[in-house]
Amino acid sequence: LPHPVVLYGDSYSARWLRHLVTQVLRFNASILIFGAPGCGKGSLRDFVAQQLPHRDRFHFDCRRQRATDLVRWANETHGKLLVCMTGIDELSPAQQEIVLALMNEHRERLRFVSTTCSHPVALRARGGLWVELLAELDSLRLELPSLADRKEDIDQIARCMVREYSRQWNRPLSIAHQA
Repeated sequence: LPHPVVLYGDSYSARWLRHLVTQVLRFNASILIFGAPGCGKGSLRDFVAQQLPHRDRFHFDCRRQRATDLVRWANETHGKLLVCMTGIDELSPAQQEIVLALMNEHRERLRFVSTTCSHPVALRARGGLWVELLAELDSLRLELPSLADRKEDIDQIARCMVREYSRQWNRPLSIAHQA
């Protein structure tokens, strides 16, 4: 990750989430993060990933990349590996098979931190390979509350985003008015 990731927010939910992350990191298991679209699952995934001691990371976007890219990386890389998966609910049955085979082949070396907008129960209800795949990916589960449930965090998150985009674009940006 190019920059340290911080979990912003002072709400009870944000503080509780930071506490849960410290607890989850104590276990060597895959982590599934789920929540509504736009609630910050990617930021939480990146925050968790930067806390883990794995040297090699692969960011796999299930909507844009082929599972064979993930397999090639795992086969070419040695040591403990961390796979950060985005949008697992978009995995096709063929991709599910490839990911499951990879998990079985490299079980001792791989750890997954995955995100989805779908509730894990709904994914399991799809049947087929979802049951087996979630048995591997859903060892530890973090549910991220929607921003509607943590409105007190929105101002702090917005200010952080403005600072970050200002830095990235090398332009002064500010929030014009309070929403």
